Amino acid sequence: MNSLLRLCLCIGAVTLVALGSEDKPAKPAAGAEDTPPAPAPEGEDHVDDDVEAELGPDHGDEMIELPAEANSEQMDGLFEKIDTDKDGKMSMPEVVAFWKITRKAMLHTEGGGHDMEMMDTNKDKKVSLEEFLKKESELLDVKESDARKKSFDELDAAKFKVADVNADGFLDEHELPHAVYGETHDEIVRLMAAHDLKIKDKDGDGKLDATEFNEGEDPKEVENDVKTAEDEAELKKLAEEAGVQEGETQESEKELAEEFKKQDTDGDGKLNLEELVHWESGVFHITVDMQKLFEVCDGDKDAHISLKELSDNFSKLEDSAAADHFNEWAEHHDSMLEHHGEL
Repeated sequence: MNSLLRLCLCIGAVTLVALGSEDKPAKPAAGAEDTPPAPAPEGEDHVDDDVEAELGPDHGDEMIELPAEANSEQMDGLFEKIDTDKDGKMSMPEVVAFWKITRKAMLHTEGGGHDMEMMDTNKDKKVSLEEFLKKESELLDVKESDARKKSFDELDAAKFKVADVNADGFLDEHELPHAVYGETHDEIVRLMAAHDLKIKDKDGDGKLDATEFNEGEDPKEVENDVKTAEDEAELKKLAEEAGVQEGETQESEKELAEEFKKQDTDGDGKLNLEELVHWESGVFHITVDMQKLFEVCDGDKDAHISLKELSDNFSKLEDSAAADHFNEWAEHHDSMLEHHGEL
């Protein structure tokens, strides 16, 4: 999964938005007459059709920070949108479903324009398969001589075909985000997980054990590469780059084993396709992050969190991944949430 790389691109896009907002006039003082913002010029702020249907067409770029002790209005707004069955409590599935939609909206709206500009080399406002494959290979750093290139090209071509909804052989501004952020698309993320399974399943049993899954991330392999370096300078360079220091290999192995165990939901010691989809889509990671939320806020341990439980305990989540997600939702999506439809 190349979410880290995508995240870096999105951070760059958000930075540009933030810098561009510095010249905006200050907000009126408290009590002053509110003036509704002028509508965006026609043709701007495009969102792909399915996200727009879920979130509504009006989503401004005003950012509101959610502090550790969130105010009542912000907390109420987030809670209402997450609690889709309106039972007065939010469950883990509801939190994950909310995260899926808001994450998709963020990636598609903030990254879409940048991706089109980067991939559309002939500036015809659409991306051909050739342009898409070229840029994806560059982003993944897969060289022509790499034996994996054909496999990755086949995957990217399959992603392109699914994203090309009108089957015209090109991806427009609405279709491109589906191919670029395949982890947010139900059909494409399965293609990605199946590809991962295919190239790593050495024994051909249709599942991945821990060694197969962590292929390329095995700290022992890194250590062996360091030990076989003949030149002392090269040895030092490899050690610095890999972060191989005394005790780190053992700790890294322990962390990988613990994460694999969490991913192996059926406990058979291997990861099947569904478990890989769970990981590739990011659902595994958000679930792990939000376990802290339920540990801290679910006072009666009924696997649900009421608004009171959330409000009373949110400050205890400071500096946690769960708090970071809530801050992100409020900061980037306050106006989106006002128009949020049913999940």
